[in-house]
Amino acid sequence: MVLKPKGGQRRRRPVEPRNVSVTEFARQWLEREQVFVQPKTLASFRETTNRYIVPAIGLLQVRDVESEDIDEMLQRAVAKSRKGQLSANTLRIIRATCSLMFKDAKKRLKLDRNPCADVDMRLGKLSQTERQKSVRNRVMSYEQLRRVLQAAKQTCTRRDFVVFLALAETGARPCEVLALQWSDLDVDNRRLRIERAVTLGGQIRPTKTKAMRTVPLTVPLAEALTSWRRHVERTHAKAKLMPPSYVFASRSGQALQAKAIGRRFSTLTRSIGLPSSFTLYSLRHSFCSQLLDQGVKPVDVARLMGHRNVTTTLTFYADALPKDDTQDIDRLTAARQALGDLNGDFVRTTPRGDLRNPTRRVAPRAGLEPATP
Repeated sequence: MVLKPKGGQRRRRPVEPRNVSVTEFARQWLEREQVFVQPKTLASFRETTNRYIVPAIGLLQVRDVESEDIDEMLQRAVAKSRKGQLSANTLRIIRATCSLMFKDAKKRLKLDRNPCADVDMRLGKLSQTERQKSVRNRVMSYEQLRRVLQAAKQTCTRRDFVVFLALAETGARPCEVLALQWSDLDVDNRRLRIERAVTLGGQIRPTKTKAMRTVPLTVPLAEALTSWRRHVERTHAKAKLMPPSYVFASRSGQALQAKAIGRRFSTLTRSIGLPSSFTLYSLRHSFCSQLLDQGVKPVDVARLMGHRNVTTTLTFYADALPKDDTQDIDRLTAARQALGDLNGDFVRTTPRGDLRNPTRRVAPRAGLEPATP
């Protein structure tokens, strides 16, 4: 940016000092990032910076950090973990956060290079098997899901029960369900429009993919939402208040936040003895996995889930696809045989002897050859 003083002479904004420490630059970087990223992302940046980056390289000057320092930082993070190991995903997050910070430093401090660029690019990348395993541990069985919804109906508030049911029956992200408005519902045609999400800071934003989608309502969910709407309208009519625009509103009429609902869901699952790995997102994972288990096409599941493409669906949920493909092969065989017998008639033949040495005995190799007309 060019500044213009009173005398009319042009001068440039001074470049930030290059001898700034990693700790100080990280603080400044986080302050700048809060304008551009969502609260959840900023919270991840701050936790990763304070927990892994600053303790390891915070005393170094930004311009002096080398790729070896980044490697040592990652090794230190692994060594100081409880079990002496970190998941590949955690290492990826540490490296990615550090790389973003030094990318900003390269621009502002005129650095020659980003020290994270030389770190092994394979570090922290999850294989497809690892991705599927991370999801598989959070998928409920049909029986476990039934127990959760039954316990929610008996012990939770009516609002929380309908929230859990909506998550289980639509597969939507928690932030999307909590941002639903009454105008998004078409109970008569059993359709639900999903076009917004609520952030951890309570802000209303577009969905993760910035796209609107319409999903069908199951009969139980349509009935539960109708009953919930009548309850909301009746309650507010008694208090002589206007009903909120959000389907699941707080007392102030604003959209609920996922953290509070998530804590109540964890309390519910623990109360009925389910694994602690089940979170609010498990309802979404279970919806997708059970659809695939029922033979729904992956491309249709991807559309219902709001994935950018079917690759995302297969990357995380391919393990849920039915494994018995015998029936598929039989259908293929039946379709081909409908056009005629592909096997044909075969006759057994034996090869001729060696013509170059008629006295040499050659063991015959019997084979099958198609009969000639």
